[in-house]
Amino acid sequence: MKIQKIIKHCGLVCGLAALAVLAACAAVPTVPPPPPIPPPAIIYPTSFSCNNGNTPVQNAVCDNARLAALDVQMAAILRQHLGSDNIFERDHVLATQRGWLLDL
Repeated sequence: MKIQKIIKHCGLVCGLAALAVLAACAAVPTVPPPPPIPPPAIIYPTSFSCNNGNTPVQNAVCDNARLAALDVQMAAILRQHLGSDNIFERDHVLATQRGWLLDL
């Protein structure tokens, strides 16, 4: 109700009291709404488990669809080379991978 209507219906004293109550309510600080709940993290399929305590590089792969897809492709190529009958190729691939992992 508007203050003018309150004054008209119950008199000046009642209207002033209502005005004082409204002023007091306006002075009370409002509580801000809680922050929005973030959507659940999407974990993309990778060649390794994204559920364990991972390195920052592994977390980046788990959180990015394109990196996760490249990881799966690279793992398939690695398995193909590791299954090679050429022992020199297999040893070279393993040595290269170990060196790369050490650089992370």
